[in-house]
Amino acid sequence: MNGTLLREENWRALNPDKLYDTLTVEDIDHLDKYKTVIVKNEGVAIKDGEWKYYDPMTGMIARTEVYTLGKLERRSAAQKSSGADSAKTTVTKPKEVLDFEKKTGKKKVKVQTGSTY
Repeated sequence: MNGTLLREENWRALNPDKLYDTLTVEDIDHLDKYKTVIVKNEGVAIKDGEWKYYDPMTGMIARTEVYTLGKLERRSAAQKSSGADSAKTTVTKPKEVLDFEKKTGKKKVKVQTGSTY
């Protein structure tokens, strides 16, 4: 509202003509090595790289998150200390749920476009 910076984002665009795409990414544990990964193309872009969130009152960095091909790899220490947000990210799906999703496939989410027809 007052023109302050809220966050810096990094995205990786994928070829929309392909169902799957092969990407070469830097290994976060070994910065001098690269690995090749195959990702399913579910949209036009995915989160990739460092995201910085700023405190609107002070302008200082409140937290940072590092994404690799849409998957959250690491958060800053300030974010780990907050109870509610860290509880959401540490919850993993049970094996039974993962098996069910493999059998049935994930449901596609309809996106509202705002069109009237």
